[in-house]
Amino acid sequence: MKNKTYWNLRAKKNKKKIKSTTNFNLIKDLEISILKHLFKKYLKSKNLRILELGCGNGINLVELKKKFSKFDFVGIDYSEEMIKYAKENSKNIEFYVGDITNTNLYDKFSKFDLIFTNRCLINLKSDNKIKLSIKRAQNVLKKNGYFVFLENFRDGHKNQNKLRNILNLKNRKVAKFNKFLDEKKFKTLLSKNFKILENENYSSLNDLLLYVLTPNNSFKINYNSKLQKKLILLLTHFLNKNKYMMRLNYNSGQNNLIVCKKK
Repeated sequence: MKNKTYWNLRAKKNKKKIKSTTNFNLIKDLEISILKHLFKKYLKSKNLRILELGCGNGINLVELKKKFSKFDFVGIDYSEEMIKYAKENSKNIEFYVGDITNTNLYDKFSKFDLIFTNRCLINLKSDNKIKLSIKRAQNVLKKNGYFVFLENFRDGHKNQNKLRNILNLKNRKVAKFNKFLDEKKFKTLLSKNFKILENENYSSLNDLLLYVLTPNNSFKINYNSKLQKKLILLLTHFLNKNKYMMRLNYNSGQNNLIVCKKK
């Protein structure tokens, strides 16, 4: 099954729900809190333009619009079904169906102050397509604009499996519709046109509990356990209050936040 078909079917089944884009509803709470934190930290003007690549059914943008009502938000996704439900989720946000590696897609847009992805690039499953998507998108990013990536990386996933092995748990495999990024190669790619401001393994604590300490060898993951809910509440509250993320000094999480500024 092609990736686009997979996501279209998933959107048809789950419609406007968070589960259209992830099995782990709670991670959205943390990731949206991270995005809100970054917007407050880096975006000082009130009337700015924000673009999300791979917006799914629009959950991120809907929540961000509530907090930053004067910003103009635009979302792009190649899944027609995702965009259908994104438009139902909000009438105050522009949503478009499109291939983010296609130059012509961006011709209709004026430039943006910030562009972000949230587990989007891993669905391209091609290093060349990832390079193209960043190259195309950066053309509509203002000079000194920000490019923010919340993506999955092989490094943390590999370390996570090392910890699982200590507890006699089998390795977790990457889903067929994903290809996790290589952190070193990705940062090298970004360094050509961007200055990297932050690189945080934001899911280290979450993934230690979710994928190492609580599961057994059945591979069944309980994404909504009471303990997991408490941890996400703790992480989001800590971030909101202290303005930085609580994390481990060991890269045990598969999710990294990378914040860049266009040169």
